[in-house]
Amino acid sequence: LQELFNNQEKFEPAPVSNDYDEETGIGTVTFPNLPEIKEETFKECAALTSITLPASIGRIGDGAFTNCENLQSITCKAPQPPECYPSAFENVHPEIILCVPAFSVDAYQMSWNFFENIQALPITVGDQFKDEATGLYFEITSLGTPKTVKVIPDKFDYSNSSYNIPSSVTYSDVEYTVTEIGDDAFYFCWNVTSVTLPSTITTIGEDAFCFCVFSSIDLPAALTAIGNYAFSGCQNLQSVIVPANVTTIGYNAFAECSALQEVTFLGNACQNAIGNNVFNKVGATTPALLTLPDSWTGSKPDKDGKWYGGKFA
Repeated sequence: LQELFNNQEKFEPAPVSNDYDEETGIGTVTFPNLPEIKEETFKECAALTSITLPASIGRIGDGAFTNCENLQSITCKAPQPPECYPSAFENVHPEIILCVPAFSVDAYQMSWNFFENIQALPITVGDQFKDEATGLYFEITSLGTPKTVKVIPDKFDYSNSSYNIPSSVTYSDVEYTVTEIGDDAFYFCWNVTSVTLPSTITTIGEDAFCFCVFSSIDLPAALTAIGNYAFSGCQNLQSVIVPANVTTIGYNAFAECSALQEVTFLGNACQNAIGNNVFNKVGATTPALLTLPDSWTGSKPDKDGKWYGGKFA
C-alpha cells in the first residue's frame, strides 16, 4: 500500500498509517494530508477493510477503490464532499458504512448518493467545517471550556473582498469561540481588501495574512502572538498598532510591507521575543515612524534608525 501511495505523482511521498491483522493480511489505512487519489490507485486491493481520508481530500479518481471487496467502512473528514463518481467504489463490501463530519451528512447524501449508509462522525478536535453565514472555514481547537476554533484556509478560494470574522460560530448546535487565525488562513488573498478581527482573537498564525492587500487592520487587545510572516508582503498596509498583550512576534512578521509608515507598540511584553527581520525593508524609501512605550527597555533603533531589518525615524 505504501508503494502504491507513493507512486501517485500528484503529491510527495508520505507515510500511510496501517493496522494489519497478521493472520489475514487485511487491515485499515489512514491517509496523510493529500488533495487527490488518482484513478485505479487501489483497485482490487483485497487487503483493505477500512480507510480514513483527510480533510484535505478534494478528488477521488475513477476506479480508485474498485473491487476492494473487503472494504467495509470509510471515514472522510472533508467538510465538503470531494469530487467522486460511483465507479470509485464499485464492488466494495455490500454493507459499507460512510462516516463524515456531522454538519456535512446532508451534503454527502446528495453528492455521494451511491452510499446507502452515511453516518455522522463524533465531534473531535481537528474537525473542520464551513460557516455558511460568513463563508469561512473553521477547525475545532478545543472541546474544553470554552470550546474554541480557528479560521483556516478556504478550500475553494475566497469569493468576497471583505470579511468580518465573528467572535463565535455554531457547529452541530454547539457554540465555539473564535480565538485564532490559523496558518495560511488568508495567504495570498489578493482580492481581500478588508478583514475585521473580533475581540476574541489571541493568536495570528504563520503566513496568516501574507501578501494580502488591505491598507489597515485593527489588532484586538486580547492578541498575544503574531506568527512568522503573518503580514509579510502586505504592500498596502500603512500602519499597525501592536497591542500591549502581545508577547511574541515571529520573524519577518511585517517584512516587505513597503507602505508601512507608522508602527506603535502599546506595551513591552514582546520586547525580548521579537524575531529576526520583523520589519525587513520597512521604511526603505522613507523611514517609518516608530512609537515605543516609556517602559520599553529592549532593543531600540540604532543611530541610523535601523531596527529589526527596517528603518525608522
